[in-house]
Amino acid sequence: MKNFYKRALALSAVGALALQGYAQDFNAAFKGFTEVTNQLKSNYAKIQGLVYIIAAVLFAIGLIQVIPKFQAGDQNATKHAIAWATGILVLIGGNLLIKTVFTV
Repeated sequence: MKNFYKRALALSAVGALALQGYAQDFNAAFKGFTEVTNQLKSNYAKIQGLVYIIAAVLFAIGLIQVIPKFQAGDQNATKHAIAWATGILVLIGGNLLIKTVFTV
């Protein structure tokens, strides 16, 4: 029975050492996350403007591709329009998600 306790103690000591190494990795990851957050906060206005410009370009391209399909009576025109609109909404929603997650 003593042998079991010695093994359990040795295993718990090794586990504690391993967890200490992970704790240091988590600390480094947290520092990296903080650095990224600070950089994002300082550049968010530029990023937001770029996202809106990309969304406007995608909107124009979508219109150029979807309007002729509607005029030709294509049955899949609605699917294409929904796909373009969804892509633009996801882009703008991702921008808002970044703003919310990083509390910019």
